[in-house]
Amino acid sequence: MIGKPKKTKWTAKNLAQVADFFDRSQQCINQWRSRGMPGRPGTYDLREVLQWALSKGLLVERVGGEDLGDGDSPALERYRAARAQLAELELERQKKTLVPRDAIRNGLSRFAHHLRQLAERMGKRHGPEAAITVNEAIDECGRVIDDEFDVH
Repeated sequence: MIGKPKKTKWTAKNLAQVADFFDRSQQCINQWRSRGMPGRPGTYDLREVLQWALSKGLLVERVGGEDLGDGDSPALERYRAARAQLAELELERQKKTLVPRDAIRNGLSRFAHHLRQLAERMGKRHGPEAAITVNEAIDECGRVIDDEFDVH
């Protein structure tokens, strides 16, 4: 990548935001959900939704309310830009410079589990206050992580 890429918010908190991102109706996005669109209320990863929609052929015929058609229509340009961005993300994932959000969360959860086991052992050896202190620190770390991942 040359230069600093435009920062895109790749998460949506609800289906209305997903619909707005893809320039689709709420009814269309509800149909996507019934067809297996990834995500859950509160956290829709738009990169995953984009990849899913492309794999299902849902964005090939129409983007932004326009037929893609031939030539250089604005819709076709947006489609090409989205495909290029998705290809760059996939390349970064393959080079292991981009780690999927779920993989990070799973790793941090396993890490927190081991720390909670440590807190339990500390509580037995040094009293319940030690376990409470460690668990409070772990909970605070969880809040910081949720803020970093924009999960609310």
